[in-house]
Amino acid sequence: MPAAFVRNSATPLLLRPRKFLANAWDLVTLKAAVAEQAPRYGNIKAPVVVITGDTDTTVSPNIHSRRLAAAVPNAKLIVLPGVGHMVQYAAPDVVVREIEAMIAVTGAAKAAMR
Repeated sequence: MPAAFVRNSATPLLLRPRKFLANAWDLVTLKAAVAEQAPRYGNIKAPVVVITGDTDTTVSPNIHSRRLAAAVPNAKLIVLPGVGHMVQYAAPDVVVREIEAMIAVTGAAKAAMR
């Protein structure tokens, strides 16, 4: 995490009572929700890129990221060495590159259908 992350972000807004309770509820119900969704991962037709850090201790690369990428047809998995949970801060160039590549591919596919 960057040294000034909390100061430069809206993180304190998460401590407002309603937001805190909503986030707590999401956390408590997350495992059941993922278990319910997981059997349908194979039906995903949209392009999927999973970007994870190999030192992420919040969302396990082995339990979550690799399994999701394996379950979704044609998913692309990118594992960043030495990166934790916030890949968008640690490697924004990779995230932007993958988003732009996905836009280019889907845009070309739509143009070809016309």
